[in-house]
Amino acid sequence: MFPYLFYAYFPIDPKNTDVVKSFPRPLSPLDSRIFLGLASYYRRFVEGIFSIASSLTTLTQKKVKFIRSEACEKSFQEMKDRLTFAPVLTLPKRTDIFVVYCDASGIGLGCVLMQNGKVIAYASRHLKDHEKNYPTHDLELATVVFPLMIWRHYLYGVYVDVFTDHKSLQYVFKQKDQNLRQRSVAHIEDNNKELVRDVHILARLGVRLVDSIKGGVMVHNGSKSSFVADVKAKQGLDPILIELKETVIKKPVEAFSQGGDGVVRYKVHLCVPYVDVLREKILLEAHSS
Repeated sequence: MFPYLFYAYFPIDPKNTDVVKSFPRPLSPLDSRIFLGLASYYRRFVEGIFSIASSLTTLTQKKVKFIRSEACEKSFQEMKDRLTFAPVLTLPKRTDIFVVYCDASGIGLGCVLMQNGKVIAYASRHLKDHEKNYPTHDLELATVVFPLMIWRHYLYGVYVDVFTDHKSLQYVFKQKDQNLRQRSVAHIEDNNKELVRDVHILARLGVRLVDSIKGGVMVHNGSKSSFVADVKAKQGLDPILIELKETVIKKPVEAFSQGGDGVVRYKVHLCVPYVDVLREKILLEAHSS
């Protein structure tokens, strides 16, 4: 039924690798855009794909004269090789902890999503024009936000550890004069010691930055979203879940449990009550992501 899904991983569709292998050398900005569009479709399979494609991307800009250089040819061939011989990725498991490693350079951002030491997806992008003017602290913060936004469909509501090698994030928010991006943060404490303030979007995801063992900074997602609180409140209005909660308290029910937060779950999944428009909100959020 699914010829490309087997065991715990999946490769690129071999039918499409032939298209990449036979793709002609780009002779115009339009040809370059078409090839980059094809490559972008499989960007999650290739580490640092946008860094490799930087020479070709430059040729698509309106103010740049289309002149094929040795760097462009090397970029084109390397992308074809990477796309036709991509690493095999692992399928994600909601029950395991996600780990994200991210870093920034002068031209772009890059990150990798992993579980149990196995790669699930790669992501990278060029810096936007305004980001090129960011100070180092702000750029590294952008590096942390980037993977949490693009992989939010994996990471929302679960535990995730995000590592970055920029230790000065630990001190950036102790500055007296902060810019707008640095002020959009939440106060975080770890072991009763103030470490950092996190960016606003991470605070909404329940993320905190802590000092890692290897001297980097780790962002930990505690999954303390308002959504869980909404589910807990609405469970108290659903007659079926009210009865189930009372039953679980008196006698264990197979697969059902009530956690320390008072929320009834089926295995590791929240029991969403059929109250108001809560289920519709979940479906809308899923489609929006």
